[in-house]
Order: sequence, then structure tokens, then C-alpha cells
Amino acid sequence: MRLSGLKNIKSKIFPVIPKNNRTEIKKLHLFENLTRLQQLISVLIPIHLLLFYLDYRHKLAGDWENNEGYVYLYYLHLAMFIILMIFFTLNFIKKPGNPEMVTIRHSYSEFIFLFIFLLWSAIVTGIDQLIHGSISVFILSLFATAVLISIRTWQSIIIFGISFIVFIALITIFQEDHHKLFAHYTNGTILLIIGWLTSRLIYFGRVNDFINKRTIEIKNAELEESKSRADELLCNVLPNNVVEQINIEGYYSPELKENVTVVFTDFVGFTKIVEDCDSANLVEILDEFFQYFDYIIKKYNLEKIKTIGDGYMFAGGLFKDGGQIKEAIEASFEIIEFIKNRSSLNLIQTGHEWGVRIGIHHGPVIAGVIGKWRLTYDLWGKTVNIAAGLEEESEKDKINISEEIKTAIESDSGFIVLSRGKFPIKNMQPLNMYFIERKNNG
Repeated sequence: MRLSGLKNIKSKIFPVIPKNNRTEIKKLHLFENLTRLQQLISVLIPIHLLLFYLDYRHKLAGDWENNEGYVYLYYLHLAMFIILMIFFTLNFIKKPGNPEMVTIRHSYSEFIFLFIFLLWSAIVTGIDQLIHGSISVFILSLFATAVLISIRTWQSIIIFGISFIVFIALITIFQEDHHKLFAHYTNGTILLIIGWLTSRLIYFGRVNDFINKRTIEIKNAELEESKSRADELLCNVLPNNVVEQINIEGYYSPELKENVTVVFTDFVGFTKIVEDCDSANLVEILDEFFQYFDYIIKKYNLEKIKTIGDGYMFAGGLFKDGGQIKEAIEASFEIIEFIKNRSSLNLIQTGHEWGVRIGIHHGPVIAGVIGKWRLTYDLWGKTVNIAAGLEEESEKDKINISEEIKTAIESDSGFIVLSRGKFPIKNMQPLNMYFIERKNNG
């Protein structure tokens, strides 16, 4: 238990970057570092201008003649100011616009600057022993680097290690007070270890943040993809408008649609075909037919409602104004043409000539979704029953329409309407029925 707890703590403090995300996370981390580096340099530039000014004031005051340390600091501050300006300019010009543009060159430039910066801090601290005897410049630079710029372990070992060696060597040379020197050794070593450990904790903390952020992004993308697949599957079962309302409100309320064109199709002599045809072959043919019907319905922006055995039901005007009567008629003609064009192949495959009869009616319907499992979008009402009756009273490769459809298309010169008289429909009074044909077929 104790070992597993220690492993858990270690994994949180020193996370292992997943191999599949390693390159991406390194780029994200380096991109953030470059931003922080630019901010650090932006702060250091005015500070060095101020230091340069103070050094010049010491020169005017005659301090240079009394202590050569001021001379060294003057030129060290000047040198670092020039280096800062160079890196600021290069970082501003060459900084990548996004993490994908980060290259190994950016990693080297970051490493070189931090190495120069801490090395410079160690040298300045050594020279400062001639003046103030303080090690604050090196310690402040150490912690600024540790906190602001989280670098990789091997880089931190090289940068911290070499700068610390230079720091120890120079304070040994320039600090003549042995008590101060011992205090600098002790404090410098302790603060170096604290600074290095702080840099490691911050580095791995940021890496952890990147890993967690990327994991969340991946999970969100997977959820979004799953939702898209579910919506796509749902849209294959229900109309898009219905899916949208279900996604927003969690349900779809039945509603009255005033101007809907309902179409039923049915294959002529299908019972005989079923008796004489192999079942698997028959299902394959039906699937091919209905897939093409789906294509036609989609082409005219109509809505497929359902298939019932060999019957196919679709409608217009459910989500568009005007009832889409003409579109429903054109789609019906295309269905008939498709079946006719396949007549020879149908005869070879099944030994029967296939034909389709179609009925169309226009009027109000109730539209809604049935059940909570295996949802079905359906239509109810007298209009639906009349359309079904029109299909039953139709003939092979004919479109049987109602008085309402006839009245709606009277002004359209592209169709011929042939009166058939009155025919009975189950549980209703006899209705006037008409065959509709394209004028160029007359």
C-alpha cells in the first residue's frame, strides 16, 4: 500500500508523457516557454537600462577609480543589454505563430539564452563581491528562471550546474572575508537545490497540465464524434428538424400540419412475386429499389416516412411551405421511370415484371414521434387514409390523385389530368379520382 501510494505521488509530480502525445506536448510546452521568455526579456531590458544608468552615475561620482568592480559591472550590464536586445528581436521576428510551427531550433535558442543569462548572473555576483559582497543577483536570476521558464531536466542540470560552478569559483576568488564566503557557499548551495527542485516541480506541473488538457480535448472530441454519429444515425430515422428539437428539448411534441402532401407507393402483384422468388434475392432487390427511392426523395427535399412491407410512404410540406405538391408528383414520376427502366433486369432476376402504383393526396395531418425506444416519426389523420386508399385504387405504373391535388395543379401546363370518376375508399364516401400524366407522354 505504501509503495503504491509513493508511486501515485511520483506519477503526479513526475508524469510520464504518453508516447503518442509526446511530440505535441513538447511543442505546446516550448511554445508557452517562448512566450514567457519574451515576457522575461521585456522586463529585463528596462532593468538593465536602469543598471547601466546607475553604473554611469558611479563613474561620474569617481567610484570607478576607487573600485574596479564598478568598471566590470558597467561592461557586463552593457553586454547583457545588447544580448537581451538581440534575443528580443530574434524571438519577436522568429517566434512561431502556433505550437505546430515550433522546431528544435526554438529549443536551442531558449537553452542558449537561459545558459547565458544564468552564467552572466554568476559572473556579476562574483564581481559584486568587490563592492557589496551579496549573492542576491545570482539567487534572483536562479529563481526567476526556475519559476518563469520551465525547462527539461537535462537542460536544467547543465544550466544550473555550470552557472553554479562559475558562481562558486568567482566568489572564492573575489570574496576575501572567509565568514561571508562560507555563508555564501552554504546559502548558495541550499538555494540552488531549492531552486532546482522548484523548477522540476513547476516543469512537471505544467507538463501535467498539458497532458490533462490534451486528455480532456481528446475526450471532448470523442464525445463530439459519438454525438455526431448518434445524430447522423438519428437523422436516418427521423427528419432533421425533429432531431434538432429532440436534442434541444428532449422530446418532439405532436403537431398539426395543415398543408401536407402524402404519397403511398406499392408494388403490383408483390404477393405472387414473393411466392416465386428466393427470399434473400427478393430482399436484396427491394433494398436496391428503396435506396433509389430514398435518393429521389432527398433530391426533391421531401421526407421519407416509412416502409411497410413492399410499400413506401413519403410526404412533402412537413417542414416547407406550400405542401410541395409538384415536387411529390415529380418524385412519383421518377419512381415509376426507375422501375420501368429496370423491367428487363427485374424479369431476369425474379421471373416477373415489376410495376408500381402510387396514390397522392393533400391536406392536414398530425405529425409526431412514437414511443421512447426505436423512435418512429409518423403521420396520422384522414389525409393519410385517403392517400392510402388512392394508392389501392391506382393501377400499374399510374399515379392516382385526389380532387385536392387536381385543383392545386390545374394551372400547371406540364401535366395532363384524366378523370376516372368516383371510387370507394374504406370507411369513407366514394371520392373523385384522377390519373395524372406528363404532357409530353400524352
